[in-house]
Amino acid sequence: MTDNKNTDTLTIENESREDNVFIKWNPLYDTKHKIIDEQHRELVNIINDLYFSTIDHKANKNEAFINAAKRCIEYTQYHFKTEEKIMDIINYSDAENHRAMHREFYNEVINQIKNYQEGQPFIANKLVKYLKDWLLEHIAFRDKILVEELMRVLKNREGK
Repeated sequence: MTDNKNTDTLTIENESREDNVFIKWNPLYDTKHKIIDEQHRELVNIINDLYFSTIDHKANKNEAFINAAKRCIEYTQYHFKTEEKIMDIINYSDAENHRAMHREFYNEVINQIKNYQEGQPFIANKLVKYLKDWLLEHIAFRDKILVEELMRVLKNREGK
């Protein structure tokens, strides 16, 4: 007879994790651009992982948080480069401001992680909340405007 205790525990943990995600993707966040939306969903997954690393009661909580934070930083860089390439291709009207928002966000995350690694007072949940609030606001307003302009530019180019 096999012992299903570990399998059952894993299933319960995964089910409860999915039910209690920090950010649940909502179709309202879709920009209608396949690549950008896929990247946004991955950023949401990464922020959820970061959140779970802050509430995980395992002994390697610090390591899990640092790994999730590094993944967040790396993927954010990748995503911002994607958006900024699109901005360059269409000569986006608000590119300078949009890039500045990206830099400000990136610098804030880097500074908070650096402070954490240096042992300064740090509230991990504050970082996770900042990531959530910034990302959802940025998607809902800034990125949707970018994609709308992208679609107009592409439509105009097709018409010529």
